[in-house]
Amino acid sequence: MQKMASTNMQEYIPYVSLHNNTTFSLMDSLIEPKELFQRAKELNQPAVAVTDHGTLSGIYESYKASKETGVKLIVGVNFYFVNDVNNKDERLRHLILLAKNKIGYQHLLKLSKLGFDNRLVSSKKVYPRIDWALLKDNSSDLICTTACGAGIISQLLNKRDFEEAEKQSLQLKEIFGDNLFFEVQPNALNRNVNLYTDYVDQMFTNRQLKKLGEKLGIKLIVATDAHYVTPDQYESHDAMLAMGSGQPIFSGNRLKYNVNDFYIKSGNEVKAFFSRVWGEEFAQSLINNTLEIADMCEDPSWTNPVVASGKNNQLPRFPIEDEPDYEYFLAWKYDNPVENISDDALFYRYRSFKCLDAKIKKGDIPEEDRQECIKQMEEEFEVFEFRGFSSYMLIVADFLNWGRSQNISIGYGRGSVGGSLTAYVNDIHAAYPKKFGLIFARFLNKFKDAYPDIDSDISPKGRGAIHNYLARKYGADRIAHVSNVLTMKPKVYAKSITRTFDLAGDRKESVVLGQKLADLISADTKKVTDAFERSPLLNEYAEKYKPLKNHAKNLQNKKMAWATHAAGIVLSIDPLQDYFPLRIDKEGQIAVEFTKDDAEANSLVKIDTLGLSTLDIITETERIIKECGKEVPIINLNEYDEATYNLISDGRNNCVFQLGTSGGTIDLCRRVKPKSIYDLALINALARPSAKDIRNDFIATRNGDVAVNIPKHFMDRAFSSTYGFGLFEESLMFLAEDAAGWNLHQADNLRKLTKMKGKDQKKVDEWRQDFIGGMKKKHDYSQEDGEIFWEKHIASFGGYGFNASHAIMYSMVGYHTAYLKAHFPLEFLVANLKSEVASNAKIAADNIMKIKE
Repeated sequence: MQKMASTNMQEYIPYVSLHNNTTFSLMDSLIEPKELFQRAKELNQPAVAVTDHGTLSGIYESYKASKETGVKLIVGVNFYFVNDVNNKDERLRHLILLAKNKIGYQHLLKLSKLGFDNRLVSSKKVYPRIDWALLKDNSSDLICTTACGAGIISQLLNKRDFEEAEKQSLQLKEIFGDNLFFEVQPNALNRNVNLYTDYVDQMFTNRQLKKLGEKLGIKLIVATDAHYVTPDQYESHDAMLAMGSGQPIFSGNRLKYNVNDFYIKSGNEVKAFFSRVWGEEFAQSLINNTLEIADMCEDPSWTNPVVASGKNNQLPRFPIEDEPDYEYFLAWKYDNPVENISDDALFYRYRSFKCLDAKIKKGDIPEEDRQECIKQMEEEFEVFEFRGFSSYMLIVADFLNWGRSQNISIGYGRGSVGGSLTAYVNDIHAAYPKKFGLIFARFLNKFKDAYPDIDSDISPKGRGAIHNYLARKYGADRIAHVSNVLTMKPKVYAKSITRTFDLAGDRKESVVLGQKLADLISADTKKVTDAFERSPLLNEYAEKYKPLKNHAKNLQNKKMAWATHAAGIVLSIDPLQDYFPLRIDKEGQIAVEFTKDDAEANSLVKIDTLGLSTLDIITETERIIKECGKEVPIINLNEYDEATYNLISDGRNNCVFQLGTSGGTIDLCRRVKPKSIYDLALINALARPSAKDIRNDFIATRNGDVAVNIPKHFMDRAFSSTYGFGLFEESLMFLAEDAAGWNLHQADNLRKLTKMKGKDQKKVDEWRQDFIGGMKKKHDYSQEDGEIFWEKHIASFGGYGFNASHAIMYSMVGYHTAYLKAHFPLEFLVANLKSEVASNAKIAADNIMKIKE
């Protein structure tokens, strides 16, 4: 029964539901955490438990929702339980554990990780499992309830194994004492056994639990086991269950709830149900027990790792004492005293000055740039030290240089780190910022909320070795991948719902129809409901196939599966298990149960080690060159190599990184006729679809057919190197500084704002007025002229501005491959063919496995 419009909160009986599933119970719940807490608030429930299946991954979102609504979060897990984890054939039962306090939460974290250590992989799904021994060792400060009809005791009762049910109840009581509760539910579910479900008769279970509880002195609590918000979502939830099992909606061999009772119920509904069965007084006692448990549980601020650990971030300190030049550092420190700076920050200064000298000696940086470089590095040190990220830079530089020492191919760099001079001298990337006009504030500044984000390209063959190196150096229990969560995007929904309901009449034809419907949805459509508005033809199909639209709102963007981010890893100063939920995937990789953004919001710093297959091709080419008795070339990026640039300009750049990926890019190479790395960066920026509208004008201007048009002198620094066009985001940052008098830190925020394309219009309007005000003050512009300038030069920037640092460094990789092709064409061809054969062999092997499955 849904809440009526005329009913106010005070008419709802206070009650706490201690068994609820959110969308983090993948493909088993429609309830987003914020919906759970908002609905609990509407129903006058002072607290609510989150007990997802075998995971703590929803706790962060749930705690945020708790703070927003004022409804207390009770942290729990619905564990998969077996008598002995060494028995792989034992059927899983459910057991709910709730944390009373920080100690209880740490036991939940430990049990969750131990569960994954003893995981069972079935039908491509991972089931973390715990048993009696693990439970006994990690039970303090936890409340135990016996879960649903598939629960630890209920399953035995439904099998009529009353003796074993009593025996195991006593085992639980021995472990948990008065913190053990039998769970009864306000529904009449009656379900037969199949491959996916146990036999359940909930009314029978309720009676038996009451009887057994009275015999053993174990209290009862009532829980609604919610899987959807309101009763009208029942059919969509059933469709989700069918999708999750890979079975059609009408299959009898899948998970199914046969009654429409697993929604978020009010205390009134719960009391009314049990009043009919056991009388009003006993029904109220069940509710009172839930309130009692809620009072036993603290507000879980300790789920926040910053609160629990007392550290603002979990970035480990770089172990400078283990470095071979540590004694030299101590001497340098004595000669260069700096107060109130940590030793790791001082060591980064020492290393950077040392490496600057090496770069100047090598000729990579002109001697006349020394003082300017020192000034720039001092500015960077100030930011790194203010943000506490000197160790981060040392960690990245260390594993990249270790990789090179092990002959692992490392890329030239990628992303905005190219603006950092200290990163350049420490060989984190290969772009001298001054030469290419790259900006440190684009990477990091004092006012930038985000952590530094260095993405490093590494040979796929060597990436595992680097991960192992980090594990040895910082501790295997202090490194993990981050997770990605796969959601039901519009195209996925169209194919899934078509198969689930066999909309074309049979499975095979429905697959074809599903693909046809998915093809009607544009790739940039974010919501299924938007797809119907944007595609009239899809809307017509929806009129014929009713399920297509009926379930769109309820199912769109729901979480479907966890995936392990292959490149993203986190390092922690403390064992990750102490503060973070962990999982282990089918391949045995450990990951925090957070996406990148949530990991960073929870004090972890992500490091990306991306596998770039081009680096393996370069390595293989050089191996073949050496094997043929030839000298492996040393690539000088500063030289003009005529053969290389002629190859690119002639369009003979198939298999050349980035520059030979499409006919359009090859055509740009012919038209631009590059002569430098910077020219290659211009091509890479122009090749993106968002820059298609300015390509012809840009090339005509660059080639001298049209005069360069830079209207104002203060626009020279922003646009002179790009012929008057705002091709790079850095141009916008220079423009903000020179036109409006902003510093580059403010300018970086403007860059981010323009890329949002109006998503925060209030902020856009605020910054627009600030920018115009700056122009008035710096250049005596009128309001009207300032508005015209904004619209013409700023508002359009988010459309095609590109990261110059990334373009430069990826152009270096492109040049390297072009050089090899120009000078060693046969060797380069063989290396590419070997790579292609290996790739095709993997695809073939994967398909064979799918056929076998």
